[in-house]
Amino acid sequence: MLFRSYSALFDRRRNISRVLESIAGKDVRKALEIFVAIITSGYLSTSAIASNTIGAGEIPLKEHTILRILMRTNRRFFSDGSGFVQNIFGYDPASEKPDNFLLVEILFFLFRNRKVIGLINVEGYFTCRQVADAMQKLGYVPNDVFLAIKRLARAELIVTDRMTAKQVDWEDSVRILAAGWVHLRLLTERFEYLYGCVPTTPVRDQRTAEQLADLVKIEAQRGELDFHQKIRMVETFHKYLWSERTKARTPFNEGPDSGADYVLAHIDSAIDQARNSSKARPATEDALDL
Repeated sequence: MLFRSYSALFDRRRNISRVLESIAGKDVRKALEIFVAIITSGYLSTSAIASNTIGAGEIPLKEHTILRILMRTNRRFFSDGSGFVQNIFGYDPASEKPDNFLLVEILFFLFRNRKVIGLINVEGYFTCRQVADAMQKLGYVPNDVFLAIKRLARAELIVTDRMTAKQVDWEDSVRILAAGWVHLRLLTERFEYLYGCVPTTPVRDQRTAEQLADLVKIEAQRGELDFHQKIRMVETFHKYLWSERTKARTPFNEGPDSGADYVLAHIDSAIDQARNSSKARPATEDALDL
């Protein structure tokens, strides 16, 4: 019975299975932790579990439900410590020039250069100094980049050549993991992920912060927002990120090599898909498709 439920989540060739496999990596213990968190979560109905367990299949394990569990487990709101997913729109509070796209840009750079041989003569590995130099061309401060690299390593979205996140040095080399690719390629195009990230994303515009805080307060009181309120929340979030992107736009950080432009297009697609759920997701080429 449990095996059938596990297969329904991990073994099918669909995007949510790719998300689960990438987040778990090759860690069997983590995969089991994820599985237990899903089947014991209050967000998953007992009827859905029973239907898939006995093989009836009338009630599918919906992608947005699994994403919500991955982000929140049994908590009302998502936080970086509450589940198995990370908010890649955050930044370290100690940053000199805080930016909601720095984590995105680092992941985007590492993936786009995954076939390039770095200083240690291994494909995809770049020293923290090399990453900082690349990000400096986009206007980022080297120390902010280093803080972001350590944050991504702790979140297990990237890995160092010493295979540790406890201590990262400037001369260490890093590469993107499958979980980093999943966050950038798949999750930024999922409405549930964007909606869940809002309460934990630092917002520097006071008016926008107040608008989002009002919606989060309603959810805290009611337990759930209605559809139009959710759309308004993600659209407000998108508008804020677009404004931040516009302020920082230069000839050096736009176009096909811009992680910020890449995720903003994904967010726009996620909102459109949420508004037109009956419409099939367009099968277009993506810059980060494997």
